[in-house]
Amino acid sequence: MLAVRHAAAIASLGDEAASLFRACWAETESVGPPPRYARSVVPVPYDEFAARILAADAQAIRRFVTSLYAGDVYVLKGAFSRAECRGMVERVYEFGRSRPPSFHKMLDGCPDFHRIIDSQVTNAYSVTSVRHGYYFFRWNGDHLKLFAQVTERWRIFKICCGLDPTQYETNLPSDGVIERLMLYSYPKGGGRLKTHVDPINNQKIVMGGMFSTRGVDFRTGGIYCLAGDSRTIDLESSMEAGDFMLTYPTVLHGVDPIDQGQEINWDTIDARWFLGLSIVDSDHVQERVTAQRVDDDGRAEV
Repeated sequence: MLAVRHAAAIASLGDEAASLFRACWAETESVGPPPRYARSVVPVPYDEFAARILAADAQAIRRFVTSLYAGDVYVLKGAFSRAECRGMVERVYEFGRSRPPSFHKMLDGCPDFHRIIDSQVTNAYSVTSVRHGYYFFRWNGDHLKLFAQVTERWRIFKICCGLDPTQYETNLPSDGVIERLMLYSYPKGGGRLKTHVDPINNQKIVMGGMFSTRGVDFRTGGIYCLAGDSRTIDLESSMEAGDFMLTYPTVLHGVDPIDQGQEINWDTIDARWFLGLSIVDSDHVQERVTAQRVDDDGRAEV
């Protein structure tokens, strides 16, 4: 099965690779300020990427960390099959149809839930968006078998952050830092996410999975990064369902409106879907660090 193809290597070499990454991140981040703009897009087959990481090759790890800190965006081709993506989306969509939208702070006992983030609700969030968010936590059990499908990939990405492969998997909100699995449905008619940067306090890499394909599931819009010469890099054109993107969290990125001009329909599976794997401060943390919106000039808003 795809979900266990690298499990043995993670168990045998994961801790060694994570230790090498920790040292590389400490050295690299001390040299200069973090990247603000994307430099280039680097496509790599997912299995080839995973094998490189798990080989615990110090030179290869150093090159990768240096590349990320320079602003490169990695597109890991074929991390999931299209069938896997579709199956997860269908289960999550039915989960949303089986219960009303709600909101819950990430405190002990927080259930899995979904919430429609429209033009009114978005004001409660740190970054402006229009999307339908579905939020899942390990302590609720894995009734939709989502974690079963993503955990191996997540462990590899955590190694890249310099974290132990299984770190945070048993944490509760009262422990302060937790894992949160999210699927976002960006509706046709204007689903979007404003340019922003993500926090670096818990993870060194933004980890996102494309679960739809432009030109197949929707026509226009999608994920982008800003380049230093005022260009916008259209990442969506380099990705399709099953691909994963990795970038340093301070690189400016967002989602251009999906099929703008149509009427938004919140009750349909026919949308742009995106998987987010995040390690976040829970609401038990008094001064939570969250994503940060930017103004039109690309500067962080205070």
